[in-house]
Amino acid sequence: MFDSAASLQVFCRPFIGRGRELTALVELRRRATRGQGAMVLIGGEAGIGKSRLLRELAASSAASRMHAFTIGCLPFAQAPFYAVTEALRVLHARMPEVARRNPTAFSGLTGLVPELTEAVEPSAPMARAHSLRALARALTLYARHRAVCLVFEDVHWADEETLDALQFLARELTGAKLLAVVTYRTEATEKGPLVATLARLARFATVHRLELTALTLPLMRRLARATLEGVSASLPQSAVAAVIARSEGNPLFAEELLRSALSSAGSTAASELPLTIRGLVAERLATFSEADAALLARASVLGRRFSAEFLGRLSGRETSAVLTSLRRARDAQLVIELDDAGTFAFRHALIREAIGANLLAVDARALHAEVVAALEEGPAAEPAELAFHAWASGDRARTLRYNEGYGDAAAGVRAYGEAAAAYQRALAATGDAERRFALNLKLGDAASAGGYPERARAALETALAERPPIDDATYERVFVSLQGQLLNAHVDPRPLIERESRRVSNPSPAIARLFRNSRALAALYRGHFDEALALTEPLDLAGDLQLFSSHALARVTALAGLCERERWHAEVNLWILGSERFSSPLRRANALMNGALQACILAEGDRAAELLPEAAEVIGALKTPSYLTLVQSFHAYEHFLRGRLLRARELVDLALDTEHEAFFGSVHAAMAAISIGVAVQDQELLDRVDRNALQRGLEGALLPSYAFVAGPYAYELAAYGRPREAAAMLAGVAEKLNSSFGCVLTAMAIAELADLEVAARSRAIFARDAERPGDWVMQAVLPLFDALVAARNGDVPLSQERALIAADKLGRLQYPLLQARALELAGASDRALDLYLACGDLRNAGRLHVGSDSSTGGGDGPTVTTGVRDDRRVGLTSLSPREREIGMLVAVGASNREIAATLSISERTVEKHLHTAFEKLGVRSRTQLAVLASSRPHP
Repeated sequence: MFDSAASLQVFCRPFIGRGRELTALVELRRRATRGQGAMVLIGGEAGIGKSRLLRELAASSAASRMHAFTIGCLPFAQAPFYAVTEALRVLHARMPEVARRNPTAFSGLTGLVPELTEAVEPSAPMARAHSLRALARALTLYARHRAVCLVFEDVHWADEETLDALQFLARELTGAKLLAVVTYRTEATEKGPLVATLARLARFATVHRLELTALTLPLMRRLARATLEGVSASLPQSAVAAVIARSEGNPLFAEELLRSALSSAGSTAASELPLTIRGLVAERLATFSEADAALLARASVLGRRFSAEFLGRLSGRETSAVLTSLRRARDAQLVIELDDAGTFAFRHALIREAIGANLLAVDARALHAEVVAALEEGPAAEPAELAFHAWASGDRARTLRYNEGYGDAAAGVRAYGEAAAAYQRALAATGDAERRFALNLKLGDAASAGGYPERARAALETALAERPPIDDATYERVFVSLQGQLLNAHVDPRPLIERESRRVSNPSPAIARLFRNSRALAALYRGHFDEALALTEPLDLAGDLQLFSSHALARVTALAGLCERERWHAEVNLWILGSERFSSPLRRANALMNGALQACILAEGDRAAELLPEAAEVIGALKTPSYLTLVQSFHAYEHFLRGRLLRARELVDLALDTEHEAFFGSVHAAMAAISIGVAVQDQELLDRVDRNALQRGLEGALLPSYAFVAGPYAYELAAYGRPREAAAMLAGVAEKLNSSFGCVLTAMAIAELADLEVAARSRAIFARDAERPGDWVMQAVLPLFDALVAARNGDVPLSQERALIAADKLGRLQYPLLQARALELAGASDRALDLYLACGDLRNAGRLHVGSDSSTGGGDGPTVTTGVRDDRRVGLTSLSPREREIGMLVAVGASNREIAATLSISERTVEKHLHTAFEKLGVRSRTQLAVLASSRPHP
């Protein structure tokens, strides 16, 4: 049978996580072309990305006019000097004239590379050192005729003669136009001749060393998203998260696991290990005795970490004999020794899985049962170990007892992911209705707090559907929690409300109030703030916590949506006070978070500045990642609107780095990241956006899912030459729009990029809201909207008149980026440029470069020319990646010292790069460099 996964093209096309290493290699290659030869040692475990890094180097070498090729060392018997002599044969085939013109120079290669010495008289056998020197000098001789990039791959398999030849080559590189790249597996450097070779090579000034380590969690999430973007099938978020966890930062393992999960339709996170990973382990186990392999299989049952003494007890062997076997496993790079007390660990979780896969399921269950019994007899067994082994043994009673206990303990220390997994195992072990109801509530709480909304929603829906007889307070808790999950996923909760209203035929007054509050929340999320407010009453601190919190959310959000500022201030304070009085950290976090987000949308800068850090602190202490992402995203967005792009960039990085599965967090992180990424022209930031969450947000039926992201995304599409796609997307959003709440950038995008008919329909909504006395934001944005539309219609006087009004109002709001856009339309380009540059908005500063001439015309908006000479724009391609990187940092106001610290280089090096960039572009100032270095050619 063929592996069905083999037909899936699962490969991460973008190059992720090794940008600095590639930049370093490109720079060394550039120096080599000028006669500054070098050798680079690249180490890393199998699958960590060495080959991908070299492919990227090769792709970037295409225009460098270098001879570039790779010689792979072989894992089986090979001739002495194999890699070096093969390299010479390739060079001879490409440049045969070198040997013809310099026959005596190759005389030392007689017997090593016969085709190079056919015209040379046979000589007496040479000493080994002379042969090594002759090989090294022959390689550099070819590099005198044309620059050469030579890759020796997998030298952990190389023969000792080749390793010695590399040492001689390092001595000959000074003045040679040769870049030699040597790759090896770091796990192979713990023994053998390679260890000594690397130590000797490190002493040469021509040798540089790069070690590729595991990718960070944010980079692995980017890699997983990028890998799945080109695949027609899809995986649930939980399966993707499981793959990321199992791969432990190894890109190849992640790709292989994703392919395996796709082939099994994501049915299980622990799907069969791919052949590549099983083959890697089988290769290392090939020389093990049956007894040693069986011992390792037993160790795999114990977990990632294990004690040699306990393993001996489990297997009936003396500790000394166990240590002898583990020493062999260590030498084979299967396990590592953690301390001198006999504690070991498998080098990688997937190695443990692959070894454990050799056990029959029935044997594995029996071993897990033995482990449970041994742990119960021993002192102070770890609850996590008892819970896992009880579950793996299939003992339902022990599984229920130990897993519920461990889940409670994990939730108590806010290890919500562990708690959720334990509760799920406990649920599978019981059919008792009341016990299942209690476990589903615990699972829902843990999954919700941990940022796993799919699990939380499923658990709460099951609890509500299968509930035993419960009191009103318990019913309120389950219902409110489930509705919160629906709203956070931007799913319309009205079907749930109506279904439960029918099921509860004779509701108590408390449940009737609950349903009324729920209908108010549903109205809010569709933008019907008047309807929501009519369903609520002024806040009262008397009453139960659950009802107060849900009522406060509906009430305060309705006031914010209607811009009832005085009442909003008063009642948001009551909400926060009430959450403190009820002594619930999670409720307090919810009040602070929503108050902070509403303050951002209302342009209440002082209140936002007060609440956002406090909300982040409380939520950070609670370890609730989805809420933390939301607060960080809005904090970044607030700084963006205030023109503080450097700080906004830092905050959005934090938001994107926070691991969670919550859709509402991802969609608002996308809003902030795209807004900032387009402004500062940061492609790396834009690449990190979760495009699946973005699309779900745009297609959603609830206001927060599309109002916030449509504008930033439309500007990104337009920046990449896709204005028609932007207009079509905005038309779809405008059809659903019935409120301007949170629509600052979306309103601008509709005015500037949507069809004029769509803009006219949307204006009616914006104008209605602008009539509210407290809607300062729309009162400032509406004249800018009109100015943009007038400019597209060619009505310059009207555009300038409305733009001047907008500039004044936006200046009072302290929204400098929007104020600059208004000033630009009003004809005050110099003032607009100053604001753009002060904020670090490279996209717009590039259009209004110093000395530009501006003119207004039709089309999609005002046309602005830069005044930058065409030859300077052509010169952009001559900037190195490092020079562009420095230009970006200059643009956001970083000093030379700050740039040096950020890039881990010296200030002197920064100055040299700046001087070179000035000369290449023909500019005289840091401002001109910033604008040009970060600009893209217009489509």
